Amino acid sequence: MFKKEFQKSFNNKMVYLDSGATSMKLDLVVESEIEFLTKFNTNTHNEVSESSSKINELIENLRVKVKEFLNTKEGNVAFVSGTTYASNQLAFGLIEEINAKHEVVVTAVEHSSNLLPWIEISNKTGAKLNYFDLNNDGTIDIKSINKVVNKNTKIVSFAHISNTLGYENDVKKIVEEIKKINENTLIFIDCAQSISHEKINVFEWGVDAITFSTHKMYGPFGLGILWAKDTILNRLKPLVLGGGNIVSVERNSFQLSDGPHKLEAGTMNLSSIYAFDKLLDWYQKTDINNIKSYELKLKKYFVSEFNKLNDDEIIIYNLDNNQSSILFNIKGVSSQDFAIFLEKKYQIITRAGQHCAQLTKELTNSKTTVRATLSIVNTKADIDKLIEAFKDKDKWSEYII
Repeated sequence: MFKKEFQKSFNNKMVYLDSGATSMKLDLVVESEIEFLTKFNTNTHNEVSESSSKINELIENLRVKVKEFLNTKEGNVAFVSGTTYASNQLAFGLIEEINAKHEVVVTAVEHSSNLLPWIEISNKTGAKLNYFDLNNDGTIDIKSINKVVNKNTKIVSFAHISNTLGYENDVKKIVEEIKKINENTLIFIDCAQSISHEKINVFEWGVDAITFSTHKMYGPFGLGILWAKDTILNRLKPLVLGGGNIVSVERNSFQLSDGPHKLEAGTMNLSSIYAFDKLLDWYQKTDINNIKSYELKLKKYFVSEFNKLNDDEIIIYNLDNNQSSILFNIKGVSSQDFAIFLEKKYQIITRAGQHCAQLTKELTNSKTTVRATLSIVNTKADIDKLIEAFKDKDKWSEYII
């Protein structure tokens, strides 16, 4: 259904099941980056150049287009290097407002990019770091939110969808419960794993900021999106200073730009921004609900075929959810060794290790796992090949040097 749109970045001999780390790139994304580099290749902030003026206009129009994609008219969009940068910008951009009287709440299954900044902030400011209670599937236990959120809670930050177990948090309900307890709590959502699978509705959620990366949504590398309410953007101190985020400079002082521009020092990743603009047009035509429906059919097919194996040597930690990730281990085999076997014998690309979410071991009781992620580049034939590899799992050691 979708695979034909990825021919320029796809090796047809390979079964690519690592979209959770980075997705394949749509042909139109590859072509758009080349088009920018060969037809424009200009920098911003130069109103004399016609090409530069066009790119300046594209960027400002793209901010609006991103907000429409996220279903919000308020706030604004900053273009940064990735989700990790965006998360750090939120944390360290507000550090001067945080002190030992405050509390910050996260989950134990956050990606390191949304966990380490808050650990560091709590260490530097003395603020207390709390963790939500989780249900068995890894979702936030809404009924126990009042155990960790209180009048001192300054910030709450968590993932919409986990990058490991693939759970989906009910953001709207969680936000409602938090605001009942403390309406002043700032709520930040990591959408890196959900942005290409679910329709994001920022207006309905009522959150203060979200982050995501374009390379996980069939788009270019090196581009992250930080959307935030204007009240947050106005308070954020930029992590980096330089050309592009200042209005004026004196001998001993300078004046920062307003809004998202102050977070965009230096030359932005313009070829990626140009390609992302085209990518959002594709999403508008495609309808993300069709993407979700296709992936759900693949997951259901996998569950059906896997259950036929009736093999208790294969441990799958998230078989029953409707998300695209499949987190598993083979009893007695290291995750890295089995991932090597999958690639060498079956040309199946997965990801093995801790997935930058080391505290997930508290739920899986395993330090490392193999993660296979389904996406629109996959077909039922890819799942058949993975099932075939599971049947052949005892031969894994023949492919380890």
